[in-house]
Amino acid sequence: MHGAAAEVEAASAAGDLLGMTEANRRFHFVLVEAAGMPRLDRILQVLWDATEAYRFVYYGVDSNRERVEREHLLIIDAFEQRDTPRLIRLLDEHREHAVEALRAFLEAR
Repeated sequence: MHGAAAEVEAASAAGDLLGMTEANRRFHFVLVEAAGMPRLDRILQVLWDATEAYRFVYYGVDSNRERVEREHLLIIDAFEQRDTPRLIRLLDEHREHAVEALRAFLEAR
């Protein structure tokens, strides 16, 4: 997770949205793979692929990229501490921030 988070940050700093989305995927799938449930992994891969375009929109805003970086550090900490309730809450908030930003973007269009 640390390596993928660092790749997210480096790509973000370079304005490399494709690199950021690829590193972000690696970051999140560390958690999925840790569950040891290959069928769930495959299902989530399909769902992730279906929503990938929205990440480009979300990452197009500097403040969103900065938020992602901060949230990833909190997620790593909760994962390392094995604080499952906190990890779930942080992941829910992480996802909801993206959904809210995308909803606002689409409504403005």
